[in-house]
Amino acid sequence: MTGRHWYAPDPRLPHRDVVLDETALAGHLAGVLPLPGNPVASVRRVRAKYLPGTSLRVVCSVRAADDVRLVAGRMFPGDISDRHAASALAATVPAGPLRPVTLDHGLATIWWAFPNDRRIPGLSDLDPPAPELAASLNGRWRRSRVVSLTPEKAAIAACLDGNGEVIAYAKAYADGRGERVAAIHDALRAAAPAGVRVPGMLGSVTARGTLLLEPMSGRPLAELSERALPGALRALGRALARLHEAAGAASARALPPARHLEPERIAAAAVVIGSAFPTLAEAAAALCGDLAATRPAGGGPEAWLHGDLHLGNVLVADDGEIALIDLDRSACGPAAADLGGILARLRYRWRLGGLSAGGEAALRDALLGGYRAAGTLPDELELRWHTAASLLAVRLVSAVTGVRAESFRHLDRLIADGAELVAGAPVAGV
Repeated sequence: MTGRHWYAPDPRLPHRDVVLDETALAGHLAGVLPLPGNPVASVRRVRAKYLPGTSLRVVCSVRAADDVRLVAGRMFPGDISDRHAASALAATVPAGPLRPVTLDHGLATIWWAFPNDRRIPGLSDLDPPAPELAASLNGRWRRSRVVSLTPEKAAIAACLDGNGEVIAYAKAYADGRGERVAAIHDALRAAAPAGVRVPGMLGSVTARGTLLLEPMSGRPLAELSERALPGALRALGRALARLHEAAGAASARALPPARHLEPERIAAAAVVIGSAFPTLAEAAAALCGDLAATRPAGGGPEAWLHGDLHLGNVLVADDGEIALIDLDRSACGPAAADLGGILARLRYRWRLGGLSAGGEAALRDALLGGYRAAGTLPDELELRWHTAASLLAVRLVSAVTGVRAESFRHLDRLIADGAELVAGAPVAGV
């Protein structure tokens, strides 16, 4: 299936469908990426970020000459400008069998082979590990396994010892974000909310935007069976209530305000969805208008928000204890923002067939019941609004821009779900 079967035509990005067709892209990249004598054996797309009329970014796993390497590409409207080309070629490092940077004029795309990136200077610190970082782990860090790359933003690598065991995670950031994330972890450690485990910092190279974080034990909630999820969601609810209360600590006051559900973000999400799928434009715009008209007045206590809460960022240990990871987007805001984000994800998962009939309501009851047992649950109006807003401005726009084709036939029903919540459909467990 190619992009033209999903999205409306995009004249500003005319090569979009070739890049989104994995077979066509593999054949094309085999001819432009490798250094001489290093044939490409396979290409697999691992992530994408599509903004209609603006850009298409992809990350591919490329195998060539017994080397598997991540390659990030960014497509530009029109063609590659001299400014973009000069910036991309200004500082490169070797990338094994692949060209460090490829100016692909045929697809109006620039390709960066790991550890090259447009804005993350610390990628070359990860593998092999930079001496300053390796010293933080007493020489035990021998090699790395890259587990995540978000081009121009951040990368995560597992730090492995001589036996292949994970002894830390290294996170390299762009644009000074490393210092902000380090401050978040320091502040959260100082606030020390009871019953909430978070990673500690093991070292950093702040000038390069690279941090070392301790590994946390436990299994991601995303991997649990539906039968095991209610107990885990109840424990998550209790942990969230305690995290949210930490905002009263002096160390939490430096957190930025939450912005992801601001009116302009919600409006932008509706525009993106409507641009990609014109048949949904009217419904998305209507939901945006309903959200603007019913936005809660606020004025309640500020909570310490996780900011990017999903079942992959929550670990549950054998004893049921909860750990929260990936706190990069922590912020201050209404507690309903975190809770609504999880509720929106549960609705999305149910619509896509990932939960049984009645499973969504049972999990919502567990989450909100656990929260109520340890803190003060936001009122129903707030929960309904934040769930609907999160559906549109986080979950659905991420599905569209992330090229999650399995969700596309459910988008209309999910927008309707948001409208029903705004109109007064109850949130289970309130």
